[in-house]
Amino acid sequence: MARLIAKAQDIVANSTAPEARDFDAARWLGKWLDVPQPALGGRKPSELLDTPTGLDVVLKVLGALESGAYQ
Repeated sequence: MARLIAKAQDIVANSTAPEARDFDAARWLGKWLDVPQPALGGRKPSELLDTPTGLDVVLKVLGALESGAYQ
């Protein structure tokens, strides 16, 4: 979980959006983990966190959010 929070905080830290200044990345991540994601075949990210491979997949989706590759 610490790796996920760190990734979400990195995304916010790298953002130039004014809203990023007061954005609670950990809170957002907690909600995002329980929302089915099209990039995960409609699965919730939280469903994939019990294996190292699943965690890597979720981290990649977060990375895609940062780059804008996944909307």
